[in-house]
Amino acid sequence: MKNMHKFVPGMLCAAVFSVAVAIGGSAMTAKPVQAAETLKVGYYIGEKHPLVSHGINVFMEEVKQATNGEIDFRVFPAGQLFKPRDTVRSLQTGIADIGLVVMPYHREEFPLSQVINVPHGWTPWELTNSYMRASVSPGLIKDEWEKNGLVPLVFSSNAAYEIHTAKLPLPDMASVKGMKIRSSGGVFDDIVTSIGAVPVAIKTPEIVEAIERGTIDATVYAFSNWGSYKLGEVLNHTTVNSGLPGPSGLVYAISKKVFDKLTPEQRQAVLDAGRKASITAQTQTLDMNVEALAELKAKGLKTYEWPAEDVAALKKTFEPIRAKWVSDMEASNHPGKKVLEELEAFHKTAAEAPEDLPAHTLGDS
Repeated sequence: MKNMHKFVPGMLCAAVFSVAVAIGGSAMTAKPVQAAETLKVGYYIGEKHPLVSHGINVFMEEVKQATNGEIDFRVFPAGQLFKPRDTVRSLQTGIADIGLVVMPYHREEFPLSQVINVPHGWTPWELTNSYMRASVSPGLIKDEWEKNGLVPLVFSSNAAYEIHTAKLPLPDMASVKGMKIRSSGGVFDDIVTSIGAVPVAIKTPEIVEAIERGTIDATVYAFSNWGSYKLGEVLNHTTVNSGLPGPSGLVYAISKKVFDKLTPEQRQAVLDAGRKASITAQTQTLDMNVEALAELKAKGLKTYEWPAEDVAALKKTFEPIRAKWVSDMEASNHPGKKVLEELEAFHKTAAEAPEDLPAHTLGDS
């Protein structure tokens, strides 16, 4: 008993200490360190692509810094987790937490968002800004993201596309009449047809061989894409400033289930990082295109700038293509006219300061 009495004061002190900690007393105010939340990131493009080097990489670094390491990432590049057309399903089923959604690959899940790739005659910055506004502000496109259970984070658009050939000069629009031009499909088929050419479906890895064999006469791409597909080995002629659009709606998105499990502070850090990475990715995309063209010209690439009347004529073909898209959407019971008007309304604001991308706050998500 005497020995037990000796332990009572110590036991009482320990009890008081424990109670003080439990009620937030002064005995201990430091919070236990929590394990980092590790998110799985998947994409299928090359490491040098600006959507990786200046897009998702910037995003991840910003998030880790803003959350003091509370959020970390495990990256699965080169299509390790999913193929391009499987991104949305992979995010919905938990195969990945964050992934690259390229809208032309997801016409079934995002029919309304295809409006961003209808030819508008807007610059890449205007396209990115307009689609970002439509995605984070109340409306049909934001509803589409929510329906798919995704939260968009990093936005970008490709540089404008140009027409490239191996042997045929491209001095004006008339020169492409009758050419067989590789097209990515969808609305771009209509654009190729509108200039008097014939769209041909060729897989990207097979373009060089198709040109060498004469299966196609030309292809359309941004100059920054040439290195990835070794197009410089066979192409010698190109248009510049023709007015052709480039694909838009290139977005890294996070599963809403995963997003909602984060704390409010972490969620806002993720959204802020997305906006910053959108700016760096879009900037680098356009800078790389300019640099790539300069390098190709130095190696002997022949460039052709179409007459102003041809550029204007090309732009005039966009209106009937938009009208056809609206008609096709309405026939499929989708509000094509309404979503086009919605995007055009957001563009009015975006066009005032294209590089000033909108903030994305928790109230928007």
